[in-house]
Amino acid sequence: MQSMPPPRSMQPKRPPQPPRAPPMPAPSVQPPQEQVAVERPHPAQNIARLMGPVLLMVGTGMLANGVTYRSMAVQFFSTLPLIYVSGILMLVSGLAILNTHPQWPRDWGSVVTAVGWILTCVGAFRIIAPQFANFVATSIVVHAGFFVGTGVVVLALGGFITFKGYVA
Repeated sequence: MQSMPPPRSMQPKRPPQPPRAPPMPAPSVQPPQEQVAVERPHPAQNIARLMGPVLLMVGTGMLANGVTYRSMAVQFFSTLPLIYVSGILMLVSGLAILNTHPQWPRDWGSVVTAVGWILTCVGAFRIIAPQFANFVATSIVVHAGFFVGTGVVVLALGGFITFKGYVA
């Protein structure tokens, strides 16, 4: 004999369930606000903003105080430890430039890379052979037109790099 299920009226009642909360409205989706695009300067511009004004001041100093610069150069190159320390600083500066801007673009940025390579090579030369750097530099510094010519070149290079770093 099969047992039959009890009639519905006899089945145990389920406990009443709390009323359901109304569904939450979907969060309003607002279109994203327009973000102002801030242009970051190119690495060559960052380097130019540091290097350009320094070169401007050095070139101006060479032209305005050639006799003092010649005296400082003679004193500097007669001290091998200063040549060595300046070589370390030049090597680090050159490598910092080359690590930040190693490209040779077909625009003014290649000037920045060239300065980085010059600093790296001269710095390495001063570290490896400070006595030879002394010999070469003292033979160059004795010429009267050296600081005038170098001052003009450094001033022009500094002006160009400063212009490109800040204006262009």
